[in-house]
Amino acid sequence: MNTFARELESTFAESGRRWKSAAAGALGISRPTLYRYLKAEEDVLPLVVPADLLDRVRQLAGRRKLLPLARDLAVFYARGLTALQELMDARGFISAPYPDDLLRAFSVASALNAHSKHSSYPDNLASLLDCSVKPLHEWFSDLDWDEVGDYTTARLIRYGGISAECAVLASVPRDIHEHEGYEFLINRCRPMPDGQQFYVAWRRLLIETPVIESFGEVVRNQRTFVKYLETVTELDHHFLERIPRPAVSPGTISLCPLTRTRATFFQNQWISESRDPDIQIELKRRGPVEFQWTPDARQVKRIFRQFWVLPGYYELELHRRALAAGWQAELWPRFDTVDLVLSKGDMALALDVKDHINSFVLAKRFEGFRGYEKDHQCLVVVPDYLTQIDTRYRARFSAVRRSHGKSPVEIKTYSEILQTIEGEQ
Repeated sequence: MNTFARELESTFAESGRRWKSAAAGALGISRPTLYRYLKAEEDVLPLVVPADLLDRVRQLAGRRKLLPLARDLAVFYARGLTALQELMDARGFISAPYPDDLLRAFSVASALNAHSKHSSYPDNLASLLDCSVKPLHEWFSDLDWDEVGDYTTARLIRYGGISAECAVLASVPRDIHEHEGYEFLINRCRPMPDGQQFYVAWRRLLIETPVIESFGEVVRNQRTFVKYLETVTELDHHFLERIPRPAVSPGTISLCPLTRTRATFFQNQWISESRDPDIQIELKRRGPVEFQWTPDARQVKRIFRQFWVLPGYYELELHRRALAAGWQAELWPRFDTVDLVLSKGDMALALDVKDHINSFVLAKRFEGFRGYEKDHQCLVVVPDYLTQIDTRYRARFSAVRRSHGKSPVEIKTYSEILQTIEGEQ
């Protein structure tokens, strides 16, 4: 690729695979002409490409380097809303000054609005909150960067809090906090003689009690934690946050009876952080579980509730029901190479449980089963509701895996795995 081609590809990167069409349109030349220029040898480039066209490319490159891309703005919005949510989780209310990411988003929005009469991006908190409850395609002017529709229908806010899609978008292009959390925990467990046991105990603690009434009491009652108090203190700061005193009397915390995450009373009904309709129905039927707030009360930070606690609910349920059905079951073996390994007779399963609403994102991010393919049936397990709201979820997942040259992976729903497990009794 010559320097002319590299400059154009970089300048029109926001158009993704359509960057050549975008470049040809901006330069006012046909695609065959552009292709001839792109294929030219470096040493004859000045002879092949007209000088005025080279100047035009430099002008476009300079202008776009000064102006943030629409994709950047989407990420800034998501990061700003995530930071704002974290402040609300810690304080219980919104207060000035706003997070830096949010202020940056408003500055970028103003710049893009001034640059194009077709743009009307939210440049203040009130308008952003109003837009964020709607699908992105209804208010975000430029979605060319979202080639495969990862975020086209995403809502940055659902039920009064940031959505899973918002949390994922906020991590772009940085490594997602989920993986940072894995590394943080694993790096502290590896040197321990009983590191695997500690790893499982900590993961189970976060999933089974994402809201902890008294952290000190939990530590005292868990022998594994008592042995490593310094490490537990580090993990406390990294994964947990204190719950502010509830603003309303009598100071109680309401929890979903299944996931044990916070339940929110929104528009005259109780809402769980889980998107699973069955969990929402059960919360409405049974009502929330409540306990009295104390100064020692903590909850798992939102990013880990989203990516660890909510999928972990299904992991622990599968583990429990497999043991009850006579299977040998191991959670997160070898520091979470997979989520669950099951064996019974001649059958051996390696399962990774995922709760990604967008099959495109899951297909691109899933890294595989790390050696279990040799002697296990390897399956990605998703909650049933994902294949109910998108009947082509599996087909889209497989198509994206193929298009990105990734190995094929079979998806099963939670209920299908339960049938396999309990059908073998």
